[in-house]
Amino acid sequence: MTLDGEAAPALPLLQALPGLSRSTASHNELRAYAERAGEAIPVILRAAEQVGRSPLDIRLTPPSLETLFVSLTGRKLE
Repeated sequence: MTLDGEAAPALPLLQALPGLSRSTASHNELRAYAERAGEAIPVILRAAEQVGRSPLDIRLTPPSLETLFVSLTGRKLE
């Protein structure tokens, strides 16, 4: 999700939410990883709004093979 300002303030809210396996923030971009994206989107939007940010763009992308491997094994590919 691309926000209208710095995304980092929303990160602690996302990290405390059940259903999200991982969340990251970089500049105005917020990334959240969830098994059920449809249920996660409203929660992520509320977290952004709670810190005074509005979404500019929302993108859903399927996980890569590497992401699936790491999530299943806990190990990175080398």
